[in-house]
Amino acid sequence: MGSPKLKRPPPLSLTEKGLRQLSRAFDEARDAIVAPLNSMVMGYHFTRRDAARSILHSRVLWASDLRVSKNDKNELFSGFEILRQAIEGSSVISEMGDKIPELLRDLCYHAACLSSEWNTERQWADFAGGGTGWAIGFALEPMNKICIRLNIQHFPINYDVPLQLSLFKGYLTAAENLAWEELSDLGRREWYDKMLLGLGTLAFASKSPNYSSERELRLCITCDDAFKKVPALSYCARELPLCTSQTIREVILGAECDDSVEEVAQFLKEHGYSRATVRRIDKSLSLLH
Repeated sequence: MGSPKLKRPPPLSLTEKGLRQLSRAFDEARDAIVAPLNSMVMGYHFTRRDAARSILHSRVLWASDLRVSKNDKNELFSGFEILRQAIEGSSVISEMGDKIPELLRDLCYHAACLSSEWNTERQWADFAGGGTGWAIGFALEPMNKICIRLNIQHFPINYDVPLQLSLFKGYLTAAENLAWEELSDLGRREWYDKMLLGLGTLAFASKSPNYSSERELRLCITCDDAFKKVPALSYCARELPLCTSQTIREVILGAECDDSVEEVAQFLKEHGYSRATVRRIDKSLSLLH
């Protein structure tokens, strides 16, 4: 009489425990990226003067679809090359190989951008009309509270390539450990979706050191109906309700801006931004001359 056959256990779905493990790995990577926020006080959004007035009047920032961003694509997706290197050492995930960065490019991620520095030449030149626009100053502590409440991912961009590689590898290892479980088709789909979203956030939080002078802070969401869609646009953008009397603390006018300090101060007062101050960059100190 032969030995009894052992019944093969049914495939597992991605359990709550597994989801927690993957979420914990993501949180550890995100915490390493977000840590510099603790020492930052202000974030500045550079834009043209008409757009600045529109932002403060509507009380929302636009988070635009990164896939149609006007920014240099090499700038937006520079973290993907580091991701490719991390994938090469992952035996399960490497089966997907080069497909992952391309799949991430197809994800509907939306972002609005700030800078931790107001005196950034590149930001004034590229986004504030060559010094004719405004830099809107957000107090980060109250803004961060809104982001947490609304589930808006917010983080300083990571320009440190060795750290980027380390964070990718740590997260991929956690994802791979779950992949080795005997997952059902449904469980594997859940694993794949969660893993891809985590990698997407880490990738979009990474940039080449060539852009480190921007000191960028990024606010990210997926294409979520919880955020109102900006109407009458040829591309997808979502509204982030971040402009409040608590968050808006400063407006800096470019050296070539036609608006006067008095005019802007009155505009801010009329729109309820009672804590905000206004100043102008002195032409003799202008970064663009």
